[in-house]
Formats: sequence, C-alpha cells, structure tokens
Amino acid sequence: MQPLIRDGRITCRHEAGEGDDAGHSRLTFFFRNRRLRVIVTERGTIIQQSAVDFGERPLGDSSRRLGE
Repeated sequence: MQPLIRDGRITCRHEAGEGDDAGHSRLTFFFRNRRLRVIVTERGTIIQQSAVDFGERPLGDSSRRLGE
C-alpha cells in the first residue's frame, strides 16, 4: 500500500471530528474507482468502516477534495 501512496495512485484525506464527534477522525482512501472510509477514536479503535466500489464510473477529482 505504501508504494501506491508514494506514487500518488492511492490518495487520502483526514477529517477531525467536532462537537459530538470530537476525538474521532475520519480517514478516507481513494484508489481508482474505490473508496474506503474508516472512523477511528483518538486511541485508534475503529468504530465504523465502509467501502464503495463505483464500478466502471471513475471518481472525479472533486470526490477527493475537502470542503466541497
């Protein structure tokens, strides 16, 4: 996985929880037409995870940006 991240083929973003979600982080990884999302506590315990395969539809750049 690390070589794919270094090559830019896997991209990711991190979002810190606020309010009721303070102390949680959402990590989202993108690879080709797939998305993996993991929500973890500040200790690293996974509390939710999901994976989506968008099939033949490639993800656009706007799907990978924060603040949209």
